[in-house]
Amino acid sequence: MIMKKLLLIGNNTIHTAGFLEMAGSLVDEVMVLTNRETGHIRWEKMQTVDLSVRKIHSIPSSIRKIRSVIKAFDPDVIHVQQAGTEAWLAVKANNGMKPLVVSALGSDILLTPGKGRLFRKMTKEILKKAEVIICDSAYVAYVIHSLAGDGCCPRVEIIHPGTELPKDLPEKEKMIYSNRMHHDLYRIDQIIRAFADFCKAREKESWKLVIAGSGPQTVTLKGLTDKLKMDGKVEFTGWVDRQKNMDFYRRAMIYVSNPVSDATSVGLLEAMAAGCVPVLSNLPANHEWVIDGYNGVICEHICGTSFRKALSLDGRKISRINREILAGKADKHKNREKYLAIYRAL
Repeated sequence: MIMKKLLLIGNNTIHTAGFLEMAGSLVDEVMVLTNRETGHIRWEKMQTVDLSVRKIHSIPSSIRKIRSVIKAFDPDVIHVQQAGTEAWLAVKANNGMKPLVVSALGSDILLTPGKGRLFRKMTKEILKKAEVIICDSAYVAYVIHSLAGDGCCPRVEIIHPGTELPKDLPEKEKMIYSNRMHHDLYRIDQIIRAFADFCKAREKESWKLVIAGSGPQTVTLKGLTDKLKMDGKVEFTGWVDRQKNMDFYRRAMIYVSNPVSDATSVGLLEAMAAGCVPVLSNLPANHEWVIDGYNGVICEHICGTSFRKALSLDGRKISRINREILAGKADKHKNREKYLAIYRAL
């Protein structure tokens, strides 16, 4: 075990909680600084601070609070989950006092800088000040270097989300599973239309589209399902816990993910581990995991043909291939060693 104190900064989300579970085994002591007490994180040493910049007048007090925690806790390393406002506030508060590691989500790099000049400037400052930037795809790493520019060459480490490989997989059902949020970004409406087209030639087969998750488009998506007369064939489950999510992966023959922009999706890796045939939108990060027609389907525009193509492939062969890929690139224990090496070097 590495004898270091870690200050973990991030919003109270399932992603931060998952990283905390792993990080707690890497260091002697972890202090968590998060945006709210309620949520997914359960940790004895935890404080809260506003990690957004929506209220301009609260920015100075947030910086002071983070700085006071840094000085009082005296961490060996600060690790920020996401390269957004939380990382920018940490950069301002830290001011070079302690080594800073930032884990960037795909949206932090691929979408946020495009929101305007201030967001782009904020992202570039984070990239300049952090000792290490961690991302989960080679494409995002490429964009990070492009954003940083010639005058800045951040150390970028690619660590894919770790996943566990189930020992036994049950017989698959005639089910297509989607679990992305109900936002414009994820184009769930296109998935529903594609499924309706897919079902036209399979009226006598009991196929089902299971749509987990929620969001501002949920009501509209349900209305679209009614309009397409897909009652009984499409199931909206709402938010599901991890056990239920894993159960759907294990049962589903096809996993579908259709975002406009994305890095490596944890959901994709979990679906691959569970033996699903992935049907994905045509994004650079997806090509790092799936070759169209070999171990899944990548499509420019999702339609009924996308699902028909997935069924034409050898599902058992794809399951074996994908599990071998995950064993080499997304092993949780190997990831732990990668984080450990980063902390040791700082």
